[in-house]
Amino acid sequence: IVEAILKDDPGNAEALVSLAGLRLTQRDTDAAIADLREALGQDPNMVRAHVLLAQAQLQNGAVELAKASLVDALKLDPRNEEAGVQLAGLLMREQRFDRVLEILQPLGVGPSPSRRAQALELQARLALKDWSAAEELAGRVGEQANNPQYKPYVAALALQAQGKHEEAIAAFREVLAAQPALTG
Repeated sequence: IVEAILKDDPGNAEALVSLAGLRLTQRDTDAAIADLREALGQDPNMVRAHVLLAQAQLQNGAVELAKASLVDALKLDPRNEEAGVQLAGLLMREQRFDRVLEILQPLGVGPSPSRRAQALELQARLALKDWSAAEELAGRVGEQANNPQYKPYVAALALQAQGKHEEAIAAFREVLAAQPALTG
């Protein structure tokens, strides 16, 4: 179908993005990048094209280019979960935790916040030793997931991160005791 559309309209940006997505699954990265650049030349506001371009650039090992493409996507749509989570993940590897929190902020608000964004935010808060914010977030996530043991689990992680190993072990034991199905 995509080929038929492109035969009639070679510059159809939507069809080029679809073709690029197919090429990415086949690891034809260079062709995908060419298609995405052409699509963005037709319509520079296509968030999906920027996100796919970032994925192609990552496949090629061009991390900085991928980050720039994700930033472009987020400029167009700050609440784009895929772009935000991908960029935050890349920045987590660089330990740029404050920037991670900034990127994830729009994804963690509203009636249905992104669970992937919340998980990354929690990791960043623990890395920053922001224990109270991590605990508050863990409470919200636990409520949303209907898992009352999530907050105590994160509290145990925080104790572990603080080097309070004996207290952490005791806290992990309490979490496991409260969920006997986990222990077998």
